[in-house]
Amino acid sequence: SEDKQQRSQRYFHSTMDAWQYIQNIQFGPIQTMMRNYSLQFWPDKKNHVSKHLLQLLNTKNPESLTKDAFHKASVSIKGLPAIERFLFDDELNNSLSTRPFNCKVLMRISSYTADTSAALVEEWQAFEPQFSVAGSFDSYFEDDIEATTILLKPLIEPIEVIRDLKLLRPLGSQFKQQKMKRLESWRSQRSLRNIQYNIKSLADFFHETHLASTHLTHLLDKSDINAIRQQFSEITQQLLDIPEPIEHSINTEAGYNALKILSTQLKTLHTLLE
Repeated sequence: SEDKQQRSQRYFHSTMDAWQYIQNIQFGPIQTMMRNYSLQFWPDKKNHVSKHLLQLLNTKNPESLTKDAFHKASVSIKGLPAIERFLFDDELNNSLSTRPFNCKVLMRISSYTADTSAALVEEWQAFEPQFSVAGSFDSYFEDDIEATTILLKPLIEPIEVIRDLKLLRPLGSQFKQQKMKRLESWRSQRSLRNIQYNIKSLADFFHETHLASTHLTHLLDKSDINAIRQQFSEITQQLLDIPEPIEHSINTEAGYNALKILSTQLKTLHTLLE
């Protein structure tokens, strides 16, 4: 029904919000069994998600949806991009009420995503003490420097991903060469929302980490702190000023130019943090 569809779409957005907020964390339990790609296989430069999903749907084989069988399925169809296609692609969405197997596939992918998320929460709680015992005999980290480095990378490296993959790749080299379908999550028209959560996460990490007296801002000169804070503030405001959805505004000269300016601002932020 339309009510259930809208409710499912809301749940998708809230789940994607949560994922985009921690998308920058690419170490520890999330890397086990490539679960970072299971949750979101992106960028999908060769359209693996659509190809493998279509292959699965065409089998109409319930055996392929058992827990063991699905565990062996392509990593590209186990998470949020596949769910997005069911909920926001008209053809696949309509098939949910006419093809029972398609509905079961969506249920299996959703169940897998929920199970993966729950497992990650437990594993991160078990992993967290590794930072306190860095350098000990059985520690994950060789020393404090390695532990520190692996924490700072998620603050700096994602900025290049946002700039290069989420903005510059879809924009192309000049206006009229842009490719809207290269945007992340373009089907659900949340490409800009993703970046907003990415930046909020990085800003929170810099401003509000729960490290008490060892807060990041205690390690920098006041002028550096102010410059970084100002850059975060300007980018946050710029994201609010860009016309939504960027899936449409990318094809206007004003929208295109605004996204180009944003990419330049991100480069400045990257330099300041580096």
